[in-house]
Amino acid sequence: MKNAATIARSAPTRFTRGSVSLLEDRIEIVQVGTRLVASNAKRFGRSMLRLAQRSAVLCIIDMSDVEVVDSSGFGSLISAVRKVEEAGGAAAVVCTNPTVRRLFEVAGITRIVPVVARLADARTILEAFDRDELAS
Repeated sequence: MKNAATIARSAPTRFTRGSVSLLEDRIEIVQVGTRLVASNAKRFGRSMLRLAQRSAVLCIIDMSDVEVVDSSGFGSLISAVRKVEEAGGAAAVVCTNPTVRRLFEVAGITRIVPVVARLADARTILEAFDRDELAS
């Protein structure tokens, strides 16, 4: 029988970036695996920091597959969003899991960054930001 540590190591979360052409600018999409927890939060934070340092970006954090988020994951998400904003960009989170979305609401993350259920909604929000239609 596997213990919890073995199970956690057997399913690593990967952070992959893809880009979607939008207007003349780029939207970076960061896909988060099934877990954003202490064991991978620092790696996520470093990936987001590198992204923010490259240039002012529009970023969708795709958490559609996320099933588990802990306090370290919340912290790294908040830090990542702030880094993107400090670089002059904007971020939106896509989360389809109703339990995780509820945790975002309870933790106050929805006051910091838009959390939507569909990728298309996140793109719409970032397009509006790009056209300076959203207040900071």
